[in-house]
Amino acid sequence: MVGDKGFAIFESFFSPQKCDNFIDAIKQYLSNNYDSVYSIFHIDLIVPEVEEFLNTPQLTNFIEDFMQCKSVLVSSGLYLRGSETIPHNDAVRISSEPQNKLIHVWISLDDILPTNGPLFYYPYSHNRKSLSLKDRMKVSNLIFKGENNSDYFINQNLDDPDNEKFLGQELELELKDFDFKKNVRETFLGKKGDIMISDGRLIHGGHKILDYSKNRPALIGFYLPKDEKNYYFSDYPKTLINRTADCPRKSLSPIVKLRNYSDENLNLITPERVIKSEVAVKNIFEFLNKNHFKVELSSVGQDIITYVCKIYHNKWPEAVGYGKGKTQPQSMASAMFESLEHLICRGDMIDESKRIAISVHSALKEWTCYPEEILFNNKDNHDPFHWDIFERYLNKHEKLLVPSFVIDSPGGAPSEIIKYNMGGAFSNSGTATGSTFEETALHSLNELIERDSFSLLLLETFCREKPKNLRIIDKETLPQNLQELLRISEMEVGYSMTLINMTSDLQVPSVTCFGPGVEEMEKPFLGFGCSPSAEYAIERAILENVQCWHGYHGLKIFNVEEKQMVLNTIIELPGLKKCLKQNYQNAIDQGFYEIIHFSELSNISKKIFNIHESSFSTSEVLSKIIEILEKNSMKVFVKTLFQDNNSGIICLKTIVRELEVFYLITSGLLPVPGKRGRTALSS
Repeated sequence: MVGDKGFAIFESFFSPQKCDNFIDAIKQYLSNNYDSVYSIFHIDLIVPEVEEFLNTPQLTNFIEDFMQCKSVLVSSGLYLRGSETIPHNDAVRISSEPQNKLIHVWISLDDILPTNGPLFYYPYSHNRKSLSLKDRMKVSNLIFKGENNSDYFINQNLDDPDNEKFLGQELELELKDFDFKKNVRETFLGKKGDIMISDGRLIHGGHKILDYSKNRPALIGFYLPKDEKNYYFSDYPKTLINRTADCPRKSLSPIVKLRNYSDENLNLITPERVIKSEVAVKNIFEFLNKNHFKVELSSVGQDIITYVCKIYHNKWPEAVGYGKGKTQPQSMASAMFESLEHLICRGDMIDESKRIAISVHSALKEWTCYPEEILFNNKDNHDPFHWDIFERYLNKHEKLLVPSFVIDSPGGAPSEIIKYNMGGAFSNSGTATGSTFEETALHSLNELIERDSFSLLLLETFCREKPKNLRIIDKETLPQNLQELLRISEMEVGYSMTLINMTSDLQVPSVTCFGPGVEEMEKPFLGFGCSPSAEYAIERAILENVQCWHGYHGLKIFNVEEKQMVLNTIIELPGLKKCLKQNYQNAIDQGFYEIIHFSELSNISKKIFNIHESSFSTSEVLSKIIEILEKNSMKVFVKTLFQDNNSGIICLKTIVRELEVFYLITSGLLPVPGKRGRTALSS
């Protein structure tokens, strides 16, 4: 009825002024109760403006075009707050015969934010076979009376609890075969006046409300074919008679629901973040909105949710970010920040006036440069191109000059990379976006150290004649909260996960989490985590493993052609193929492992970083990590790529030249192991 996906979205269908006038009419009806009302069902029966709004020819013509027949409004609802409803479809309670058609219309009366409980839905979910309400009733103890369209009703007593039971059972049966873990869930972030028209069988629901300070008014209408037998099942205790929907619903009582909201459960702050995830989502969405970005949010998963954020701007190509977290706000914030980060580290939004244009020859004579070895191969080139200037974290007078395409991964103008033979120099590793400078700097350093540890793990496990023992963390020694997270995560993906302690001599807890992959991937599902907090490092590794699984099964982001291209890169280097396949289980089967207690990691957090719980001072642990690096003769250089003074949002790129980058082998590049890598091979 509404296209292959089961829905259609029309922007600016109603004017903002028409929406404002409608809200004014609702406020007048509700008097002083507007801010305390959660929803009103059958509101068209008592507020003439609603009936007029939902039956305007501008809308009904669209609906009847989708239905291919005349329609009738059978129910309405006004939500002034997010519904927070679980996934369901409306065909369970409203249907028609013989074609069983139902159209659901959702109208944004104000701009919808990710934080105020937007609508979510599962594209294509309407394609499943669905019984009509009458057919459902035939196999239940509830019966119909009457024989014509005007007086069908359900035998239902006011105090009979079977009403709720019936609907609950039918919804469970309707959705039992739907795989919520693998199907993508999209979010409708409508602007004022936008509408979404969907098939009544489309599975949808309401996101949790993360910010209670702003209403989210939306008007809903349900439409059935006018010339068919239509059935409407009401589950509201005040409704005694449930008439068919094509007759006047004078016997139905509008239901006004009030709700007292509390945000007491939304006070969790993610470790290494300085503000709540809900506030971070609100801030970055407002920033993107203010700067004329269009934001699309989708997600996949049931108990652990992976979010995808796509941002669009008429100046630049789209940017995509993926997010993970124990809670949906964490995952959503992570995806939104990453999408902005990916936009910035392409070179978009960077102030080019702060770059310099000189040749490699001049740069090597006058500056300390990075990456030295690749630049040295081009030392005789006198053609100028763009460079970025980095400052040492502890001494701003000490500078580091870096080709701009190293920052703009995958790299400024591709012609520059080819011309100067610098392929493989670029990487967005060490780039991070956050709410404050210290938070972002810590995140960027953790990423660099994590990838250094991963590089050493690859070299020690797959590139030595005798692999170094993998340090497997005994899952039974984990704290109870991590055991519970692991249990939920393993249920989500359907396999047992193995945790490897890959912490290097730098003594910043770093963990790999792997589980059996699929034949097409030729490698396991993997997740990585690094943090001064051992608990948070493991949490991140577990959640990233689930994200990897979601990416393959739900988001379909695994690229077979890309995998083959990577394999072709090293086809004449069979030893390095082991690094691509990362078969840790094979090393374990050969006996190259040892079991360790979680305390081996947690003691590092306690003794070195003075962390005794999951929360800690961002500034203190950041200073400690820089101190560790400096003691190992590693200088930290940083550059602010972007900063918004109003929101505080900042994007940084951090470079530590001495850290190992051999992990780039997994992307099809051929990096030569650095000093740390060569030590790992020879020790």
